[in-house]
Amino acid sequence: MKKVIISGASGFIGQALAEALLADGVEVYGLCATPEKLGELKKNPHFHLIQIEFQEYEQLAQKVSERDFDVFFHFAWQGYGKATNDYRVQISNIKYTCDAAYGAIELRCKRFVFADSSHEYLKCPNTNGVVKECSVYGSAKKSARQISQVILHRNGVEFVGVLFTNIFGVGDRSGRSTNTMLKQLMRGQDLDLIKGDHLYDWTYIDDCVGGIIAAAKRGRNYKVYYVGSRQLLPFREIITEVRDVVCPKSKLNFGMYQDNSWIDYQDIDIYALYNDTGYLPSAIFEDSIKKTVDWLRRIQD
Repeated sequence: MKKVIISGASGFIGQALAEALLADGVEVYGLCATPEKLGELKKNPHFHLIQIEFQEYEQLAQKVSERDFDVFFHFAWQGYGKATNDYRVQISNIKYTCDAAYGAIELRCKRFVFADSSHEYLKCPNTNGVVKECSVYGSAKKSARQISQVILHRNGVEFVGVLFTNIFGVGDRSGRSTNTMLKQLMRGQDLDLIKGDHLYDWTYIDDCVGGIIAAAKRGRNYKVYYVGSRQLLPFREIITEVRDVVCPKSKLNFGMYQDNSWIDYQDIDIYALYNDTGYLPSAIFEDSIKKTVDWLRRIQD
């Protein structure tokens, strides 16, 4: 790769991806609505900021003067937290993804890499005990992927999807659950938790970015890859290890909240990325937790 576009460049994963690509000598064009969040990234002479709102994606080809990109990484998405089940917000994301796909076509991008979500596989039982999909956000991601695939296929642009869950690490300033629990443990607090018998995966940001780049470079056309540590364990085992690293004195109160939804990993091929690209995550979990906690302490001081 020599020249790429990243939408959502000011986000946690978008910034980390941009930094990794810049370190590898790639020219990066970053699309974002909040350039104040980019920090040192803006000072890199090979990073080109394109300030743009979601509603302006229809005019993407007019906003970006360059053409002939190797990859368009589409990571921009709005509506997290409580808005994950707001259908109005999530439907708008489908449109913006399609606008981005048409923009990729007009900008003569060779490949479009879409940030899918494991929430597409989020399941929960209904009143009859039947397990069904239960995430508006996940359904919107699935719809955005399927429609953009058709648009891109009809116009000769390759498509690769990447999906992940519970990404953590240095640079994450969000309020996602991994960060919240780490900060509580750093304060020496006890944690009230779900029962935690379902499988989870916590993936360090460096492994996430490495997997995304591998999929972009060597992934098969029109395939979706799970990017994770592949160390699937019951949540109670993962959070116990995290607690033992951060604050062994903190008590973990399992079963305080109802575990009413979970990712069904049986529907996900967690080995496809390795089989098709040879990529293997390399971060050591304990070291990754320590690095993240050290960084969180520094930014709090």
